[in-house]
Amino acid sequence: MTRATSALAVLAATTLALTACGGGGADPTASASGATAPDQSERCTADRVGGTITMGEYAMLPSFAPGQGQFGVRGATESAAVYDRLMRWNPEAAEFEPKLAESLEANDDNTVWTLTLRDGVTFSNGDPLTAEDVAFTIDLHKDPKTVSNAMTDAMQVEQARVADPLTVEFTLTEPWAGFPILLAGTAGEVIPKDAYEAADPAQWARNPIGAGAFTVSEYIPDQELVLEPNPDYYGGPVCPTLEFIRIPGSQGTYEAFQTGEVQVGFLRGAKTVTAAQDAGDRGFETIHQRRLHRQPQRR
Repeated sequence: MTRATSALAVLAATTLALTACGGGGADPTASASGATAPDQSERCTADRVGGTITMGEYAMLPSFAPGQGQFGVRGATESAAVYDRLMRWNPEAAEFEPKLAESLEANDDNTVWTLTLRDGVTFSNGDPLTAEDVAFTIDLHKDPKTVSNAMTDAMQVEQARVADPLTVEFTLTEPWAGFPILLAGTAGEVIPKDAYEAADPAQWARNPIGAGAFTVSEYIPDQELVLEPNPDYYGGPVCPTLEFIRIPGSQGTYEAFQTGEVQVGFLRGAKTVTAAQDAGDRGFETIHQRRLHRQPQRR
């Protein structure tokens, strides 16, 4: 006799990115679950430059070597701050949009994508950002020796061809309508070819060169990272110095937030998140769901 059974379990994990920063005239928004998002109406201007924001991190960036940042709460915040990215996801428009790039266009079957860079962008050492740097970066992520978190997706790029100093043509191994997501992740953090090849890898991992809004001031792996504003950032004035510190556990992070030791903190777990919500603390809430499938059994 053969009998097939299956089961599906859904686990939900709630996270909350607390913030005590910001505050203008606009009213904050509240989610259906009660999380209150901070006001984001104020933007950095030259007369507001200064100060420090300290963030309690859930998981620090292990290294500034290419492809080590995973997603926002596992190191990618720090790496993107230093390197910036070619594309970004706009949650309000629900689409990818250019950042270091000026444009990204696909052919009819999504097998060839053409990226044009912003003109005039420079790395923190003064070198211009070029198409050659972009192609070099993709090849780095494809190289197993780099041990990049983006290697699997980067391998979908058969060739990154430099068409001119500001244009790269990506030929993919197969049609991929979602290709912009690759360039919105760590593979979109452009590495300056000449500077990287001239540097000692161990030194680069601690003190990289990027095109982002910040440069590395102090770095103690898995303990503390201080990022200073890049005065030559193409995006304009950068207001605060950023300090990231490792605080194990959500409860410790929340206590540091309550005492003012940190102004931003990442919380995991329903108990601590609920306590923060009940206290009226502002933040961005995300509910992650994981589905567990049990394979059919035969008898």
